[in-house]
Amino acid sequence: MIDATAGLVIASGHLQGITQTIDRAELTSLLVALRWGVTTDIELCVWTDSQSTAHMAEYILEFDNIPVRPLAFGATSHAR
Repeated sequence: MIDATAGLVIASGHLQGITQTIDRAELTSLLVALRWGVTTDIELCVWTDSQSTAHMAEYILEFDNIPVRPLAFGATSHAR
């Protein structure tokens, strides 16, 4: 993860666990970015080329919740 304003590496590392998928790696990166974003006063802007990650980011923003199961495109149900 890069702070594009300062040009600094904020986080890097390996995806933990046996299941290694692109979607899982992208989602993990999104969650790391969001967790970092709440620790700083700067405005957070996340760029992704992954449609599933973009949909998950929209879901998290809309419902303030990280779902326990992957969402189908356009899903609106959530648990709190």
